[in-house]
Amino acid sequence: MEILENQARQQLPPDMQTTEAIEAYYDGAVCLACDFASIGIAFLSICLGAILLLLWGIYELFFASGHSSTERAMKLLPRD
Repeated sequence: MEILENQARQQLPPDMQTTEAIEAYYDGAVCLACDFASIGIAFLSICLGAILLLLWGIYELFFASGHSSTERAMKLLPRD
């Protein structure tokens, strides 16, 4: 995304390529595709996390050996 940002900055007129001008006129964002890519990556990451949690829940519900993972972990702890 940094490459896209630099390419977008180079296409601006020379007096607009300064950081101050970019922040004043574009609020720091020159490359709209960069912003969309960042949002897309965040959205896909959230979706992937939700899918993994769903699959883990299905595994625990149907394929775990009749006990929850916390019960199995408690059996491994030493008892006094």
